[in-house]
Amino acid sequence: MNRKQLFVLVAVGLVLAGLALYFNKVTRAEYQSRAAEDREELLGDFPANDVTHVVVRSPEGEVNLAKDDVWVVRERHNYPASFSSVAELVRKLWELKPAQSQSIGASQWGRLQLLPPDAPDAGTNAATLVELKGANGQVLRSLLLGRQQMRDSGGQFGGYPVGRWVALPDRKDTVYVVSETFSEVEVKPENWLNKDFFRLEKTRAISLVSTNPAESWSLSRATESGDWELADARDGEALDRSKASSFNWAFSSPSFNDVFPPDAEGMDDAFANPTRLTFETFEGFRYAIEVGTQPDADSYYLKVQASAELPRERTAPEDETPEAREEAEKTWREQQDKLREKLRKERALANWVYKVSKWSVDSVLKDRSGLLTDPTSPDFQDTLVTPDGFPSLEELAAPLQPPLPGEIDLTPPLAPPDDE
Repeated sequence: MNRKQLFVLVAVGLVLAGLALYFNKVTRAEYQSRAAEDREELLGDFPANDVTHVVVRSPEGEVNLAKDDVWVVRERHNYPASFSSVAELVRKLWELKPAQSQSIGASQWGRLQLLPPDAPDAGTNAATLVELKGANGQVLRSLLLGRQQMRDSGGQFGGYPVGRWVALPDRKDTVYVVSETFSEVEVKPENWLNKDFFRLEKTRAISLVSTNPAESWSLSRATESGDWELADARDGEALDRSKASSFNWAFSSPSFNDVFPPDAEGMDDAFANPTRLTFETFEGFRYAIEVGTQPDADSYYLKVQASAELPRERTAPEDETPEAREEAEKTWREQQDKLREKLRKERALANWVYKVSKWSVDSVLKDRSGLLTDPTSPDFQDTLVTPDGFPSLEELAAPLQPPLPGEIDLTPPLAPPDDE
């Protein structure tokens, strides 16, 4: 190899080294830029507290969550929405960061189920669109939720979601994978309702007015832990205490599945001949409940009206010291404030018809005959008390036996003494 050839090889080597260094710097810069982008919030720093309207839209429909005095569900006649669910969704979107990004043109979004729901050819490849709006109706941020990212569990039940493909409607060349699954974001108005309901505590009395008057009944108890007693028990009737014990937890934590206004179509027929329940508590609350027809095999329509007679003053024991009285008064006032707040919330329930699960009502929809003890059972026999001086049922039922020889007393009776 001569000097000229060596010079050419060295020159080529230097050029190649320079090109390698250049592309390495460019690649590193692009990687660092992309990494920095990936670390930033996907939707940017938008004013989360200014969000007053959330829209969830898909080809199946739309849900509008709007903030008036409180958050409400428009598709349920402005029934209160679950504030925690709305706030959690806004928080997730505000904090959302991409775990991965990929350059994909909008023409390929369908395979990731990221097509806008109003696209004419979206079909089953449509995304769920979430829009966050401000008070003036302006869209603050929007996001397309596509196919969930699945991980194979290796078992017979298949995979499970670990993230989701998402896209920004105004950025047509990039899609992202995020660690949030957004499984709760569905176009189902009933899923966004505030499910706080009435709650029975310390029940004192229960009555049921049946559509068959002969099957109506009333129960009461003297103390919170006492046994239930059947009012106006008829001859031969005895309450089965094991059956009645289920009333200790009746409506202790009820919920509902959906809600309707009282004038909704079909509600007049649903409550044309309802079963009526009344509950009274030791704290002075009274609940008048109407159970209507079943919209399906697993549900009932239900109305509830709550009222209460709460004391204005505490009755103090005669021997209460001033120090004890001050502490007791403070505790009593705090308890009364809680009861009044409970009453305020439960009174508002009277404006609606609720769809509740059948199992939550079946425990109290019992006929009178279904609460009674079987007369042939030992439990029923235990309820029968023999008055003093009268033979028991066992003695009356025993066959008469003639006296055995030698058991008959042949001693003549004594004659009365002669009068002197």
